Amino acid sequence: MDSVILQIPEQDRFTEDELLRFCEANKELRIERDEFGQIIIMSPVTSFFSNQNFVLTAFFGNWVISNPDLGYAFDSSAGFARWIYALA
Repeated sequence: MDSVILQIPEQDRFTEDELLRFCEANKELRIERDEFGQIIIMSPVTSFFSNQNFVLTAFFGNWVISNPDLGYAFDSSAGFARWIYALA
């Protein structure tokens, strides 16, 4: 899988809200920000690996449903920030 790392000067890096708006404006792209504040745009996975991910997700999902007291699970499209949201 190829990816592109955008070189953004530190003084011009996105705030949390700006990054969210950037991602929403480019929904067709897989965008992440790493621990150094760099924006990474990734290509989609191949159909083989997509199928493997689906199978693993199904197994894991069934396990999570069978063990609800152990926590929550999310799919790969979930966005997370530094703060924690209450799910209850």
